[in-house]
Amino acid sequence: MDELERKTNRLQLTDSTTENSGNSKGKQRTDRVSDEELAWTLYRQEQEDEKLAASIASRSISSRGVQTARDYEYALQLQNYDAEFDNGDTEVFERYNDFQRQADFITRESHAYSDPMAESSAQAAKRVAQKVPPKTAACVACMEVFAWKELAAAPCCHTYCRECVSGLFRNAMTDKSLFPPRCCRQVLSVEKLTPFLSEDLATRFSAKAVEFSTPVRTCCHDVHCSAFIPPSSIKGEVARCPECRKRTCTMCKAARHHGDCPQDTALQQVLEVAQGEGWRRCICGRMVIHGGACDHMTCLCGHQFCYNCGRTWKTCRCPWFDERRLYERAAEIADRGPMPHRQDEPAAPRAVRIEQVATRLTANRNWWMVVDNVIDLVAEEI
Repeated sequence: MDELERKTNRLQLTDSTTENSGNSKGKQRTDRVSDEELAWTLYRQEQEDEKLAASIASRSISSRGVQTARDYEYALQLQNYDAEFDNGDTEVFERYNDFQRQADFITRESHAYSDPMAESSAQAAKRVAQKVPPKTAACVACMEVFAWKELAAAPCCHTYCRECVSGLFRNAMTDKSLFPPRCCRQVLSVEKLTPFLSEDLATRFSAKAVEFSTPVRTCCHDVHCSAFIPPSSIKGEVARCPECRKRTCTMCKAARHHGDCPQDTALQQVLEVAQGEGWRRCICGRMVIHGGACDHMTCLCGHQFCYNCGRTWKTCRCPWFDERRLYERAAEIADRGPMPHRQDEPAAPRAVRIEQVATRLTANRNWWMVVDNVIDLVAEEI
């Protein structure tokens, strides 16, 4: 029903009401209101109520638009923008105008609904579905207007279309200064924005995030590959490329090599000190420092070797102890306190105590050598 028909119906209703009012004079009690007059009064009250509701809704939406403009101004100040908020800010006033258009729409529809002609529920549902404005918003990057469901929301409440939000993630993958992607200094979560990204882009970004988050990165030494090797593919100082399967040294970044890496400066310094101090190194790479007189060493890895020559234990003919280290160890034990003696005997001099400790260490070692030989003999018989 168009506007002309509405006006025609209103005029007909008014004429009919006026005519009935004139014809009804003298035909009923003066203190009684006719049905026509009651219907007309109720109709006018309904119109006034609808106008009041539309006016309240319009003022509410307008105030929301002004508040949005003020919030945006405050956000600009927080981001240290130098430009002042004025009427030239098209984005803010576009939002305000959008609110104003919604208010005008509500006002127009309120007057339209005051049509006194009745309609079916199906017609009313169709009319409402056709006239309700769709929920839309503008992308803050390209300023194009999209349906709300097609826009990705950032933590700061800014909205991006699919193409623009994908561009943010693509740029972050090629420029480390843009990683991670942000809006208003807040990080955009790839997990929350996955519905707006292609599967290939989301997969490649997740892999790139691991690379950019690794403090010391290792890449394949092959110049034709140069792929990033994630920490999960690194064992010790050897990294295996997930693309070409080649191995790379994590210290010198060259191809894997045997032995110590010459580029490992810290290790080279330790080896220089060990050589000066006479320390011995186990076959597992650990450094072993002699702490007693016996040259029989057992590493934490379980390997047993001769401290004097470094060969596996019982495969050399080296003496089992060094006399200098024997007496150094005896002096260390003797200086801890006097040797046990009877109460009626004075404590022995230091030199005597050292000799006694050395003799006891030698006797204990000889006893253990006998035990080792017996065990070896029994093992051979078994």
